Amino acid sequence: MLHRESLRYNNVHEHGLRLPQIPGVITFLDVMGWKGIWQRNPSPIEELIKIIQRLQDNTKEINKSKIITKVEIISDTIIIHSGLPNRKEQTVLSALQTHYDLCSNAIAQSIEQHIPLRGATSFGVYYYNQDYSNTFVGPAIDEVASWYETADWIGVFMTPSLRYYLNESKENVSRIEKCGWVIYQPPFKPGIDKYTSYCVDWLKKYPYVSDNGEINIETIKKHFWEMNFGVFTQQITSKYENTLKFISEMNKKTQDK
Repeated sequence: MLHRESLRYNNVHEHGLRLPQIPGVITFLDVMGWKGIWQRNPSPIEELIKIIQRLQDNTKEINKSKIITKVEIISDTIIIHSGLPNRKEQTVLSALQTHYDLCSNAIAQSIEQHIPLRGATSFGVYYYNQDYSNTFVGPAIDEVASWYETADWIGVFMTPSLRYYLNESKENVSRIEKCGWVIYQPPFKPGIDKYTSYCVDWLKKYPYVSDNGEINIETIKKHFWEMNFGVFTQQITSKYENTLKFISEMNKKTQDK
């Protein structure tokens, strides 16, 4: 868990920093159940570092394009951010493709390593200085920080700034889906209103996809059992049930094609 205040005010006003303003796409990924994870996973930090290293390795190939994407970590929160040269929709879609590739791989790997991830992706202006304590500030940061821990599942969804910015004509929806994002209503914690958005279809990157493109739900359930040593409270179970529902919906879409 990452407090927004640490992102917004960390050493910025105190030292009078003047950071460059960047339009960009930003994803926050959070390890579900990090508090007390040491009771369920003997090496959570090492497992998280493996995910970070793989993400950073993947960006080396991605960054041969004009869009530079970086991966940072603060506590158990992974920050993926892409500074954009302009706000053209095609540029934003290119960044979305990158975030899909990175997020889907990270989620699949996190399930395998028993440190499941959830998160959100926003679009807008942010300020960033890598040389000074990985300082992040700006409206795009505030928005994603307010959303990424609200979901009650393993997955990633777009925040309103990104969904509302995109043209949702029939033709453009097809382009968004080709970038790996699907229309879905992500499940939220109690007390948060429903919100339909685009979500990362991470199943395409999962290693146990069958020849017909479907995920073996029994394999996923086995990983869920192992993550919790077979003990499921009501709060924990809802996250896994919501994830299984998403998998079933995506499998159904695959069957209907």
